[in-house]
Amino acid sequence: ASAEWRLATEQDAQTPEVGAAVAEWYRALHSANLGTDTPEFLSSEYDTLDPENIRETAIRLGLDHLSVFRLAAESIERLKAALHSLPQVLNYNDFYWGNLALSKEQEPLRAVVLDYGLLGIGLSYSDCRNVAFSLGEGARDAFWAAYGPYSEQEKILDEALAGLYSLSEASKRSRLPGWASSSVRKA
Repeated sequence: ASAEWRLATEQDAQTPEVGAAVAEWYRALHSANLGTDTPEFLSSEYDTLDPENIRETAIRLGLDHLSVFRLAAESIERLKAALHSLPQVLNYNDFYWGNLALSKEQEPLRAVVLDYGLLGIGLSYSDCRNVAFSLGEGARDAFWAAYGPYSEQEKILDEALAGLYSLSEASKRSRLPGWASSSVRKA
């Protein structure tokens, strides 16, 4: 019950105005200075990936016959070293329209994200890709336009690591979640 904010709806996640407002919130989050002493409770999702985890993921998903998992297990430490050589920012890691509040006043529309249980550190591109996945096309285009340019290096690393992380998390469940289907196809 707020005079200033309202919870977002699924329809809001389709509109360009919301995409732009969400981008402004993420730019503010990603510009927060972490300094040199990042608190221990803030970690990267990708830190959980290691050769053993990747091999176990492939076995649990019945994909261990694919050579990409052997290559991933052999390369994961180099990929993570490359990741950590790039600027790390606060990452929300859990964007979904159900975790979004919007200002009631439309000029200008403002957004704030709720539920910080998965807050961590990582690449700004990784966080933005997560947001873009959950927005409708018009909102997604407005988000990227308002957020601004991203690092191509971050995008390349994220493409490799995000699929592995997604599959690792999916393999821990009794049934393959729908959100992991695209990662299985890519593998």
